Amino acid sequence: MDNNFKNICMKIFDFTNDNNLMEKLEKYKKLELICDLFMTEDTIEENINIKYLFPDIMDIIKTNLFRPLGPSKLQNELINYGHVFEKYNSTSDLNDHLNIVYKILNLSIQFFKKDFEYTRTIFDDLFVQQLLELIHSDDEIERNHISSIVCLIYQYIPTRRNIIDKIIIQKLNDIISYDSIEKVHIHLENLLYIYRLMLNRDRSNSDLIAKQQQQRPFQMNAIKSLLLSLHRLPYLYYYYIPLFTCTIKFMTKYPNEIIDFIRRLFSWKNLSSSSSLHTTISMLILAELKQVLNLLLLTINNNDDGSNINSNNDSERIFSKIIPLIMPFLIKNLQSLNAELVHTTLNLLCSFEYQNYFDKFMSIDFKYRLLSILNNQQYIIDWNNRVHVQQVLYALYLQKSNQIN
Repeated sequence: MDNNFKNICMKIFDFTNDNNLMEKLEKYKKLELICDLFMTEDTIEENINIKYLFPDIMDIIKTNLFRPLGPSKLQNELINYGHVFEKYNSTSDLNDHLNIVYKILNLSIQFFKKDFEYTRTIFDDLFVQQLLELIHSDDEIERNHISSIVCLIYQYIPTRRNIIDKIIIQKLNDIISYDSIEKVHIHLENLLYIYRLMLNRDRSNSDLIAKQQQQRPFQMNAIKSLLLSLHRLPYLYYYYIPLFTCTIKFMTKYPNEIIDFIRRLFSWKNLSSSSSLHTTISMLILAELKQVLNLLLLTINNNDDGSNINSNNDSERIFSKIIPLIMPFLIKNLQSLNAELVHTTLNLLCSFEYQNYFDKFMSIDFKYRLLSILNNQQYIIDWNNRVHVQQVLYALYLQKSNQIN
């Protein structure tokens, strides 16, 4: 690569002002030319040319990306996780140069993905470590670039998986062991997107099968403990989508742990708090519970769903065990004065898909308690006709189907 070309691409500019606009534009155009290299037809000759240039391209990538992030500009008071959510968790620090350099890195990994020996040399452990430090960026777009690129490395460069596993797990453990649970770790969502891919990792073809079999209970318990701890942070709203996905993947992989996971999750006393924050968390947990029930239902209806749940009987057994664990939580929700929480809870109880299982495995004591609450509450929350009608109909259903007077 021409030295002048390379030097221009490696020059760092200050984007907090309008100085050097022509030089900034010149650099951007040259970075675009590099980007175009990876978008040409993949031929043997082209591959050789790019491989010849790539050490210089890597110097450009490292010089532009690997810089100290400095103190966070986001203040906790600006990151709202109260009952009215305004998801303010990003600055606009990612300039046009950084954005296109991330694109070059992404394209280069995909370009060389079949050349295992070359990629393991170029993208070494140190590169991965430096890249993952940038996941602490205040800029959401940059964090998304990092998680996407790390997932590509995880997928196409198997020799880097162990270092990624180690760093991600350490960062997640640092978050849950942090002194103040009130601090919002805005990069947690991106860490979980990578962790989700890690849960899919098939280690069965390793030469260390025997050793890994011995470690399997420890791995399983460590994953379960980590996921449960992440459920208890007060800003669950910021990362619940990847967390719930990880939880379902864990349950699919370790079906024998579903009952204990549900027991421990719903024994958390703060779930029943009446505060507005915990009302929101209860809404999110209801959404996750529905995913768990759907997993069991899918297994009952389709034995080829890819899960490790062995039979319909296993699913029904799990249903029978978890319903007594979740009923106190559902009953507490029905006593809330929050109409949306009551409505969402009734939707779950009245769902056509699960109704037979609630009827079959709900104890008569829970049915009496439900009926008592419904009959009392249906007139208290009469300002919301939708919830009012739902309560009356469900109470009638319980009376008729179970001969409860």
